[in-house]
Amino acid sequence: MTPVLRKTIKQLCWIISSVAALLALAWYLIYSGRLWFNLSTSIPPGVYRVNSAQSARVGQLLLTCLPEASAVMARERGYLGYGSCPGNSTPVGKKVVAGPGDVVLINESGISVNGTLLSHTRPQAHDGEGRPLPQQRLEGTLPQGVFILAALRDDSFDSRYYGAVPQELHLGELTPVWTFSDEQ
Repeated sequence: MTPVLRKTIKQLCWIISSVAALLALAWYLIYSGRLWFNLSTSIPPGVYRVNSAQSARVGQLLLTCLPEASAVMARERGYLGYGSCPGNSTPVGKKVVAGPGDVVLINESGISVNGTLLSHTRPQAHDGEGRPLPQQRLEGTLPQGVFILAALRDDSFDSRYYGAVPQELHLGELTPVWTFSDEQ
């Protein structure tokens, strides 16, 4: 074996070992729940750090499971993949738009919080495949332990369709590490 070939093989081994180590680290971070990759448009696509959240707050990006019946429907329709949440679904990343003490109205006009109608929250009658969507109706002051989630997009699957989400389904706060968009 020539010295040049030996050097090339060593360099190639070093590159392969480095890539393998980085992949192993990424695998650990993803499956330990410390990193989350978002490919949906509910929040900017990208990589997020999952921080423990003692209590969700309005404006926070949240990683959460959905209530089981909604999760099963979303998984069966292909909105969500298989995962460890109720209904064997994956969690979702959404923005908290209302919390305990906020006066919320969810009706055919959309989601109103404390008298302000949020843009792009009018519920759609059908999804992109023409299937009927559940229509949530809610009026009143949110009690402790529940939150309203929305993406402020016309086509988002959010609290318009599954209602308030209880605190016990929240997995953590999302902090952007690297996203494909400046939009929050």
